[in-house]
Amino acid sequence: MSESNSEKPFAAVIPRITGTTSAVSSSLIIYIICRSEKKLSTIYHRIMFAMSCADIMSSIAMALTTLPMPNESVCEGEDFWEGRLGNIQTCEAQAFFLFFGVFTMFAYNGMLCTYYACAIAFQMKENTIRKYVEPFLHLSALAFGLANSVLPLVRKTFNAGPNVAWCTIRISQCR
Repeated sequence: MSESNSEKPFAAVIPRITGTTSAVSSSLIIYIICRSEKKLSTIYHRIMFAMSCADIMSSIAMALTTLPMPNESVCEGEDFWEGRLGNIQTCEAQAFFLFFGVFTMFAYNGMLCTYYACAIAFQMKENTIRKYVEPFLHLSALAFGLANSVLPLVRKTFNAGPNVAWCTIRISQCR
């Protein structure tokens, strides 16, 4: 069931509000970490810093909603969003940052859980986690985010869609 034209502006405004709120909140987390006495010296702070950076990328991409969507002609017969000011490259950039940010943020959330499992359940010392576990987890989080955003970019499957308020994966013959 597709959305009616009267529902679309509302559906494009909500992500602008929530995306902006999320980006500002993550920026505050980064600010608090950087102003703290410990700064990035703790594993927890480094995880939260990286998770917040990833969230800022995806939140800004989501807050842009329809703006990066291609303004030029799209598929015949599909009811696309109003307020499209971009082109194919801006749509791909939005989708890349959305996917990279979301998947990296989820991976860092898993990293935070792994850190607490190591620290609490396995009673590993902070130095042991820092030396043996943390580097692998950072590499895994970044690799997960890159794999899920670079592959669709290379395959040219990031496109605007008629039912989503931002550019996403959509196999389309209309480019």
